Amino acid sequence: GYLDLQAAVRSQLPQYQTAVQKLAERITDGNLTKHLPAQIAQANINNTQKTLSQISDLELSNIVAAIIRARNVRIFGSGLSAAAAISAEYALSMLGFSVRASTDSGVGQLMESSRLTDQDLVIVISVWRYLRDTVEVAEAAHAAGITCIAITDSPVAPIATFANHVFITEIEGAAHSRSLSGILSLVDLLSAAIVVERPQESLEALQRMDKFYLENDMLLSD
Repeated sequence: GYLDLQAAVRSQLPQYQTAVQKLAERITDGNLTKHLPAQIAQANINNTQKTLSQISDLELSNIVAAIIRARNVRIFGSGLSAAAAISAEYALSMLGFSVRASTDSGVGQLMESSRLTDQDLVIVISVWRYLRDTVEVAEAAHAAGITCIAITDSPVAPIATFANHVFITEIEGAAHSRSLSGILSLVDLLSAAIVVERPQESLEALQRMDKFYLENDMLLSD
């Protein structure tokens, strides 16, 4: 029945320690302050290398083409994923895209997704423990025929089911929380790949933004 199916799906999901479990273990082991800079650096290096090594040139090209074709790009991410969603919004907006990040959970995200059409594109960022609201946004986008890019930590993560393209990222952290370094490396990769694909449009967008900053006296340094 449904409960058995639900249990089977959950059994395939990645299992990490919760923040509570991870911190409790580090306190018990007396491992809170040992070589922190080296631990953080190594965790982030591993996350970035593992994340980027899984991406094929063909898949990256297809994803970049989908972003360029889109009328609007909407990025959804809550909780830990919210910071990555905001970073992606900034990166794409600087390159001239009509883009907005939605980091509110609940009805706000679903309302935002309900305004989109099949000419738009959705990027959904969701990692363990997978917030229900973000998964529902991916499901709604899929049902409406909207191209969906998932950034997640497992090929069997809930949002992967509803995505046209899936980026798998490493999120292991050296402290109590998961790390965003792998996801942020994906944002950098997408930005660079877009610039390579449309260099002149990217340059013109950056020039417009620079002019806006200067004309409005927004910079402390030229």
